[in-house]
This record gives sequence, C-alpha cells and structure tokens, in this order.
Amino acid sequence: MNRDEEKLQEKIEANMGVDDGHADTQAYRQVFQALEKPPRYALSDAFADNVLRKVERKEQRSLRVAYAWLAAGIVLLIGACAAVVMLTEFTFEAGFLRGMADYKGLLAFGVAFVLLLHWVDKRLIHRHHPSR
Repeated sequence: MNRDEEKLQEKIEANMGVDDGHADTQAYRQVFQALEKPPRYALSDAFADNVLRKVERKEQRSLRVAYAWLAAGIVLLIGACAAVVMLTEFTFEAGFLRGMADYKGLLAFGVAFVLLLHWVDKRLIHRHHPSR
C-alpha cells in the first residue's frame, strides 16, 4: 500500500471530508462496512464428529504405513541375512553351548534372581510412583 492509499484510509476511518465520487473511496467504504458486520457462519451439528472421523482415519492410515515399513524392513533383514549365509558359506557351531551344560544350576539361579528383582520392583517401587 502506498502513501496516498494510507492517507485515504486514515481520512475514511476518521470520517473526514473525502470525495465520495472517487472509486477508491467507494471501495474503501464498502470494505469497511463489510468488516463492521460480524461474519455469518454456522458449523453443522456433525462438524466435530466429521473432524474426529477424519483424524482417526488419518491415524489409522499412518499406523498401517508404519506397519508396512516394519514388515518390509523385517523381510529385507531376513533376506539380507540369508544372502550373507549363502554367499559366505557360514556354518553355525553350537559347541560352546555344550560347555555351558555344566552350569545349569547357575543359570536357574540367575533366572530366579532376575524374576525376584522384577517382582520386588513391581511391588515396592512402582506401587508408590505417582506417574503409574
């Protein structure tokens, strides 16, 4: 907006004597009269329901896309592992597991101890935590 238009707008806003025959003056008056009236619009009763439905559809679509990418990643990972095994002629040897057979009691104690710590954590610590 140039300086002349600003002066014209200020004169119209101040209700100063302005030439009504000028096209810009009439246009400004029409704009100001239109802006003085509150807008006439009303939302339908189902507007909120429609918005929620669209948001839920978008979230479901986004979730489906995320699961599709997850599935594609898993398939590609398995395929890459299979290709590496075939190309490198990898053989799996579980000989080291045979040596661990002598430590069955230690393994059972470790599992029981971890389960006990988990139980204590749930009973004593998380029960008193305000965010849970």
